[in-house]
Amino acid sequence: MTDLFVTSCAHCGTTFTARRSDARYCSPRCRVAALRERRQPAQRRRQPLPEQFTHQTIALDRHAALLEKDAATLLRLIQDDRLTANRSNISATNGSDIQRAIHTLTTQADTLRTVNNALNPPQPSPDTTRQQP
Repeated sequence: MTDLFVTSCAHCGTTFTARRSDARYCSPRCRVAALRERRQPAQRRRQPLPEQFTHQTIALDRHAALLEKDAATLLRLIQDDRLTANRSNISATNGSDIQRAIHTLTTQADTLRTVNNALNPPQPSPDTTRQQP
């Protein structure tokens, strides 16, 4: 008389009656599917990015653009010729604060630009991909 073993499939999880004590899969289909998953684990485990990540990336892009614009505006105001009459007064009272703000804004903009480039690498132009003879 043949001993039968009740066990569950290692791939799909269904309960089946096995003829052998070391049976792991309920059918050849599950056995082959499990083999394919073991050979290509990275494709199976990769999941789409959450929507929140996409929204935060877009928000970072907008924030970087605003920081660049603010830094450029401050630089333009400092270097403006119309402010020469008040330049000594401005630099005496707020000069170091303005320079510190410009430095902080440009540093943050550079950091955000680096993060953006890491997330969205620039595509090479068709002219740079050609090989020279």
